[in-house]
Amino acid sequence: MRGFFEEHGIGYVFAVGVNFAVPTSVGPIRADVLAAKKVPKRAWNRLSGGQGAKGPRVYDWALVATSNPRHHLLVRRSIADPTDLAYFYAYAPSGRSMALADLVAIAGIRWTVEEDFANGKDAVGLDHTQARRYRSWRRHVVLAMAALALLSVIASLDRRDHPAPVLPTSPTAEPPTDFGRIALTVTETRRLFQLFT
Repeated sequence: MRGFFEEHGIGYVFAVGVNFAVPTSVGPIRADVLAAKKVPKRAWNRLSGGQGAKGPRVYDWALVATSNPRHHLLVRRSIADPTDLAYFYAYAPSGRSMALADLVAIAGIRWTVEEDFANGKDAVGLDHTQARRYRSWRRHVVLAMAALALLSVIASLDRRDHPAPVLPTSPTAEPPTDFGRIALTVTETRRLFQLFT
């Protein structure tokens, strides 16, 4: 797949395992070994990989050069546990940015995809099929994804029009008299559909 992307000038950031052989000028080296040798303490940058359910997903990130100037090894380190490392192999075609912040943003898209799969499984039963034929499986997936898209759009429109939360101004502030309602989620939107059908 990497070869196809590079041949067609498509950049990528792929998660790889610790034993991924990174090409270097002295030959292939495992990702974990290369990171241990080539990432000094001052090379780590604290950046957000995107918004999560509890706010920004902040990690320490480092970029390691390889034998090709268009390829890099991107290393993510947990702030809470510095021994928890993750590795990404990145490629940017000519004329595209290889800035650390851009690569981190691309690597962070992975969480959005995982959340979409979790919503698909929980809300519309994306994984609840025992189809024996490709055609049956495809029909199930298409219907599940269409239902998920509908629920996501409704929840997104509600979040857009929803008033901002009322936050306390000080630790001794009195709670508001009306807390209002929370914005709809995909799961709550599905539950409301079930109530009215």
